[in-house]
Amino acid sequence: MSPSARETRPSYAVPAIGLAVIAFAYVAFPPWADDWDGLGFLASVHRFDMASFAPHPPGYPVYVALLKAMALVSLDAIGAARLVACLSCGVTFALLVGVLCDAAGSPVSPRACALGAAFVCLTPLAFHSFSGVGSEAPAMAFAALALRAVTWRGSDRARLWMLGLAVGLGCGVRLSWLPFYAPFILLLPRPLWLRATLVGKLGGLAWAIPLVLLVGPTTLLALYRTHLGGHMTRWGGTALTDPSRGRLLARDLLSDGFGAGFDPLGVALFVVVGVALVLALALAVRSHRRLLDKALLVTLPYLLWITLGQNLREQPRHMLPIVATLSLGLVFLVLVHPSALVRVFALPVLLTLVGGRTLIDALERHAVPPPGAQLVALVASMNSEPQVFAGPSARFFDGSPALPTVHAVGSLGDAILALSRVDHPGPVTLLTSELTDLTHVLVPLVPVAHLCRPPRLDRRTPCLDVYATDTKALLGQ
Repeated sequence: MSPSARETRPSYAVPAIGLAVIAFAYVAFPPWADDWDGLGFLASVHRFDMASFAPHPPGYPVYVALLKAMALVSLDAIGAARLVACLSCGVTFALLVGVLCDAAGSPVSPRACALGAAFVCLTPLAFHSFSGVGSEAPAMAFAALALRAVTWRGSDRARLWMLGLAVGLGCGVRLSWLPFYAPFILLLPRPLWLRATLVGKLGGLAWAIPLVLLVGPTTLLALYRTHLGGHMTRWGGTALTDPSRGRLLARDLLSDGFGAGFDPLGVALFVVVGVALVLALALAVRSHRRLLDKALLVTLPYLLWITLGQNLREQPRHMLPIVATLSLGLVFLVLVHPSALVRVFALPVLLTLVGGRTLIDALERHAVPPPGAQLVALVASMNSEPQVFAGPSARFFDGSPALPTVHAVGSLGDAILALSRVDHPGPVTLLTSELTDLTHVLVPLVPVAHLCRPPRLDRRTPCLDVYATDTKALLGQ
């Protein structure tokens, strides 16, 4: 076959790789939300109520709209979330293939670009977003659209509309990504900055106006003020309340982001990915300084924001834009590396190691539900119907037949007060370790279960202890 014939023959490698990544995300999607925030997103499919944290502020209106649209196709809320996440994965993959091929130039094959895009999507933190309930998946898709607009070789009008809408609508998916989205506008030619900003504002108004009308300006402002206060204290962490930021940044980046750890695979990932990132940085400084400057322009404002104002200890997902940028830059530098040996072998090795970690994480997420979901299964398996007093895990009972026996409380005193108002309480009461003041209880607490999940899967509450006690004795203490 002649070279010209080979060049014109259609290639099925790119769609095949993309479909494999999407199918993996679809199959890996667990039948539950990972956390309390995810439960709020699922509840918002049927009833948008920010006051009931369905979802929690700032409301995520574009993500909720996508969920509601997919609910018209799916039979349930979890199915709608699966469709949104998997479609976002496919869009992100396709856009990144175009980004890499345009940025790397013609010597790089579309198949190599597809493998590079797959590597970005399969890094543990990115894949977690593409295979779970949460707004990060569509947020990644809008970020990829913004980057595609920057590398687009078409008309300036198309570029500014693509970028402006990506920034404006992307903030409606995850408003906390504004410091990451906005700097993309500065990567366009200077004459387009103002027009792209105006388009971005139009995209923002497209979700902000309906949100204000739906919730009400006074109520929305009060919800935002309450959420901000809670985020700064008990619901999150900032540099003021949790000063050990450097260690958390490193953990979220290397362990949660790229899969490093203390097991053999984790050590291999730490060495290989760590060395690759250092060498890539050296190569960027030496030969691709403009690319490095652009990457820093986009990521530094967001890195500063999460370092000072985000909950890094319990929510590694805030590191996702940084992980995605680093993995994409690493792939690009591999594709354009002057050494043929690096171009041929580096990406398959990285993809194999990272894909292995992601596969292990996906299997564990399917095998071990969140502690709250385990609590629901535990109560459902009991012959009696005990009164259950729990903290945030009580939300996992939403829609469960056991819901009437479950009470969301904050302390032991709250539990006793709520129990005293029950007309005919059962003989057994269950308390979870989420309640404060359990050490002050004067009646025996019998350990029932120690519900855990691997910390890599749940940095917030990897374990939940359940205790049983006599109801009459508890009321009489």
